Amino acid sequence: MYLLYITYYTLPLVFMIPVLLIWKKKSIMRGTSDFSKGREYESSKVLKSKKKDIKIFQVTLILLILLFMPLAHYSSSTLSDGLMDRHRVPQGSGSYIDKPVEHQIGPSSDTDAVIKEMEDEKYYWHDWVVEGIKDEIDFDEITRLPGRLGVYYLERSSGVIGGKGGIGGTFEHNVVITYSYFSPIPITKVYGFFVMPEQENIFLREGPNTVIYPMDPADADPL
Repeated sequence: MYLLYITYYTLPLVFMIPVLLIWKKKSIMRGTSDFSKGREYESSKVLKSKKKDIKIFQVTLILLILLFMPLAHYSSSTLSDGLMDRHRVPQGSGSYIDKPVEHQIGPSSDTDAVIKEMEDEKYYWHDWVVEGIKDEIDFDEITRLPGRLGVYYLERSSGVIGGKGGIGGTFEHNVVITYSYFSPIPITKVYGFFVMPEQENIFLREGPNTVIYPMDPADADPL
């Protein structure tokens, strides 16, 4: 997880290296041109060498940008998915890590398969849950651009003596929908629902929120 965070936040800083080198070479070229009177032959060789270096750095910069896109997207979506199941709950003078994800589908780029599995699975994704989600989310619209769709059913502990399931504990049920776009920078659209199983009711509590680089991927859980 730490490695993913390092990749997510520091990879763009690598872009600065070829940018600074290009700027430095261009400064040298300008200086060479200004002071080349009477030494045109020598200065032309220097300028030719610097132009070649600049082209190399420009190609390097393009390659880094192309490398950043898949790595940043992978690290962002993987962090969002992994942190969805890490909920810190206060307990007495300390706290513990609860794992609230009871069931999840995806994240997957096969968005139709994710939606179909959600419709077919009835233990968590009852008809009234799916219908309530579809009343708030136009899946055709949000999946119009390529990306990865993830759906999560969560049961959160309130934090009591004995931990999850302890005496006197209360729980809330949530559904979180995330859609991570394949884009030059990581962009994730998030919906958070509150579920009331006894009343067979679900309503949108948070969202649609948008998590854009460099925002923390953990913000993909808005609840």
